[in-house]
Amino acid sequence: LVDIRTLTRMMTHWFHSVTDVISDHGGIVDKFIGDCVFARWEFETNAAQSVMKALQAAVLINEVTEKLNQDSADISEKLRVGVGINTGVASMGIGQDATALGDAVNIAFRLESATKVLGTDIVMSESSYGSLPEECMAGEKQHIRVKGKRDVLRICSLHFDDVKNMLHSFNEQLSQNQG
Repeated sequence: LVDIRTLTRMMTHWFHSVTDVISDHGGIVDKFIGDCVFARWEFETNAAQSVMKALQAAVLINEVTEKLNQDSADISEKLRVGVGINTGVASMGIGQDATALGDAVNIAFRLESATKVLGTDIVMSESSYGSLPEECMAGEKQHIRVKGKRDVLRICSLHFDDVKNMLHSFNEQLSQNQG
């Protein structure tokens, strides 16, 4: 059993580190729900850029989590990151905590839950992966059913290593195109 002070210190460090990663990559922490972070990236014209920033943040959040696991040898159950990425319209500034609400938000949470069922790290909706250049897109495309939706969702499931490679290729392409 873990000492509550150790767990509190560990999670406080994680929350601060995750908040820094998200804001460093242009995202906004909407709220923390238990050990879950709901972050959003706002965009008007370039969905691909927002999705890439979210993927970069996801990889770094996983690295922060892995380092925390290594530094906390006394914790028997390691922290694991699962990421759901969805693109869509949400109502902003709702309720006392001024959060985002709507179908797009609900789907993102369902996609995160699907990472556990599918045994993968990231599950991205078609509305997100569809905005990325095809040559940069790796991962297994499939259909899943999620609670609250009558129709199946088209998704892409990815592992953090796949995303690291994809981001590396994408950044190399950008460098070549700009050079």
